[in-house]
Amino acid sequence: TYTLDPADLKLDPDWDSLRGDPRFEALLARVAPNASEPAATDVKEKSIAVLPFEDLSDNRDRSGFGAGIQADLLTSLAQIHDLKVISRTSVMAYQNADGRNIQAIGRALGVAKLLEGSVRRAGTRVLVNIQLIDARNDRHLWAERYDRTVADSIDLQSELATQIAVALKATLAPEEKARLGVEPTTNSDAYVLYLTALGTKDENAAEKLCVQATAIDPTFALAYARASRLNSVISSQGEYHERKAKARAQAEEALRLSPSLSEGHMALGVCLYLADKEYGAALREFEIAAATSPNNSEVYTYIAGLYRRQGRWRESLASFDRALSLDPRNAGFTFAAARNYLYLRDWVTATNRFRHVLELEPGDVAAKMALAGLEVLRNADPFTGMKILQGTPNSRGGIEGLERWDLAMMDRDYTTAENILSEFKGENFFEIRECPKTLYQGRTALARGDRASAERYLSAALPALEVSVRDHPDDANRRAGLGLLYAYMGRKEDAIRESRTAMELEPESQNAFHGSSWAANLALVYALVGEQDSAITLIERLLSIPDGALSNSESSPGMTLAEMRLRWEWDSLRSNPRFQKILAAPEPATRY
Repeated sequence: TYTLDPADLKLDPDWDSLRGDPRFEALLARVAPNASEPAATDVKEKSIAVLPFEDLSDNRDRSGFGAGIQADLLTSLAQIHDLKVISRTSVMAYQNADGRNIQAIGRALGVAKLLEGSVRRAGTRVLVNIQLIDARNDRHLWAERYDRTVADSIDLQSELATQIAVALKATLAPEEKARLGVEPTTNSDAYVLYLTALGTKDENAAEKLCVQATAIDPTFALAYARASRLNSVISSQGEYHERKAKARAQAEEALRLSPSLSEGHMALGVCLYLADKEYGAALREFEIAAATSPNNSEVYTYIAGLYRRQGRWRESLASFDRALSLDPRNAGFTFAAARNYLYLRDWVTATNRFRHVLELEPGDVAAKMALAGLEVLRNADPFTGMKILQGTPNSRGGIEGLERWDLAMMDRDYTTAENILSEFKGENFFEIRECPKTLYQGRTALARGDRASAERYLSAALPALEVSVRDHPDDANRRAGLGLLYAYMGRKEDAIRESRTAMELEPESQNAFHGSSWAANLALVYALVGEQDSAITLIERLLSIPDGALSNSESSPGMTLAEMRLRWEWDSLRSNPRFQKILAAPEPATRY
């Protein structure tokens, strides 16, 4: 029997021959409605989305200024508790003002009202036209035209936010009125640079614009906060220690200038979270930011990440749901929320969430990789997982090929695994951390029983990982990876030492999420070096708690029955009665 799943009808290529047929399309509309469109009864009356403003400026003046005004208006609206305000990422899909279907957009975003507008900047003058529309019936409620000098436009976004709140009959608390009445700067040149930075996609260019704005007006707290956030983003893309230090200094300066600034607390929270791993302090900063900017969807994703590090998984799920209610078309947030269900071993919900990512971004490779892995976790079927990834292009880091290699290894198809590695022309997988191709060639050779080739490959991989640990001695991920390599090489004491050090650097008591990953890594090390009882004792516990190892599969094995049944690395345990009992039983319920 074939069970029809509405999501399968929409996404499964087996149904491609019927696409375009009116009867099939009508069936899709009936059985598989767009998951991003809430029912009309779910729409909050005081809800709004600000669509991208049409920039009518002369070409020479088009530099992100119009997009910056929209973004700055959203920052102001986000502070109003009595409103639901959709975040910028979800509205950017409606960039083209021509042919907008207002009612369809309202349904997709889950709002009752939409704001449209245009911006024309010419020299020192700014002309802004806006109109408020009821998305449920396409009725125009209110329109206004603002003709200002650039200097007089500094408080325009606060004025607009207040007028929109009045039009939507939202209650403004006294402190909200006070915050909206504060001009971010008194210098029009600094303000233009800041708005241009908000509308600039390139992080490096935007950060320079913010720095220029603060050079003109050293009291411009909002520009310091924005520069800090941009430096945090840049630093996350590589080992840029000076960027991390700069981000921290800019966040602290923003808060020195404006201690209650939501964006300043957000910026400092990001530094504490990502750079310093001070999770409790970071959570306090994000909670302050959320209290003063309750419609900021991004802050809730950070809070969700911190909750799972504290083992507060139900609160993490709720926080992701809050973020997605404000940013329903954000594929990145949808992907992050889907991974939570993966870690909780809720395979069905995880599958549906990753499929929704592909509805939002059909070419999202990470979502396809997740769905391929779920074929193993749900159905113990790595071959079908490989089919999902057919035709997926390799990025510079080759992570897609590495996923196909891993699936081939679980299918015990070592010839295909070797061919996949041969196709990758680089020497190192990923772009930030050391993952030599020889490491995976060595693991493949071990699985085939070719000890001589394995020893040659693994010895070639060793120097890079040892140097990496020497240069980053407090990085648990690098320690765990080196420990696992030592285990493959048969260096028992070294393997156990490095793996235990990883656990000590980031214990589960301090980071329940990543800590379980390092514990899973140690379990595999124990299995590889012959410590069967120690390995099985860890496995028994890890199978019943959220599986952080699934976020770090390049060094730590997933703690799932499907993987233990398939992976060659666990073969040394297969004659052990305790391990046989684990494999024969259903997967334990995950406690959280």
